[in-house]
Amino acid sequence: MYKRQRPIKETIRRDKNTGKVIIDLRWYMLPSQKECYDAIWKDYKVVLFSGGINAGKTYFGVRALRDRAIKIPGLHWIVAPDYNMAETARRAFQECTPRELIKEHKQTPYHTYRLINDSIVEVRSAKYPDRLRGPALTTVLFDEGGSCHNKEVYLVLLGRVAKVQKGQLIITTTPKANWLYDLVYLKSFEDPEYFFIKVAPTRENITMSKKEIERLENQYKGKFAQQELEGKFIRLEGLVYDVFNRERHIADLLHKKFKDNPRWYIVIDFGFPGNTALLLACLNQNILYIIKEYKEESM
Repeated sequence: MYKRQRPIKETIRRDKNTGKVIIDLRWYMLPSQKECYDAIWKDYKVVLFSGGINAGKTYFGVRALRDRAIKIPGLHWIVAPDYNMAETARRAFQECTPRELIKEHKQTPYHTYRLINDSIVEVRSAKYPDRLRGPALTTVLFDEGGSCHNKEVYLVLLGRVAKVQKGQLIITTTPKANWLYDLVYLKSFEDPEYFFIKVAPTRENITMSKKEIERLENQYKGKFAQQELEGKFIRLEGLVYDVFNRERHIADLLHKKFKDNPRWYIVIDFGFPGNTALLLACLNQNILYIIKEYKEESM
């Protein structure tokens, strides 16, 4: 159980004996933040910090990026789904980074910080994914990544850090059942050496009073509460039934032998001008098996 206490903030002081300026970048971490912080110094290529509202996601993300930029010289990006979110993350980065660490700050064509070790921190919007292509990146902070519905952005950013041996993509977000669920959360079970996932609940935040947290818990109910307050990946839409469970309802049917005259179906859902979906299904002993699914864009 964590202890509620006053956070430790970055400080700057002058040594009484030598007169040198000492910059202390220690900052208070909640238990979930500490686990994620330890992970950014390991060999994970993707670190996901999924938190409920006010779980300290951006607070953690900008400090994690800042500390990596100080210790690992290179090109580092702060990316958010749109310009407003990017500006929020930028302000948080600037507030937590002592001026003594910043050698230069330019605002055009986008905010660029040159640190005292010549690391470059650039702030970008994900509105136009093609503009994110090209450079090799040491660190990318994708703040509120789940709010970006274009999976191409994630793939482009992953490609940028893949070019660098110690490159890392840090995603801080409220969980969303989109590409984030399919390409990061589920993939982490298949490749735990590549992905690190941490879920942080709202009630862990020491800056919120217990009474305020209780009010939120009374307002948010059911699955929405699990997503927004617990930081869990919950599908709120797009499910045929809400008790769907991957372990129970997904199986390897390659060698399945059906009995008693199974009935086979081909189901097509035409999309004009969107996606067209096709299912190959089998009904056997009152159990419906979805054998294969296909999707094609703009058929």
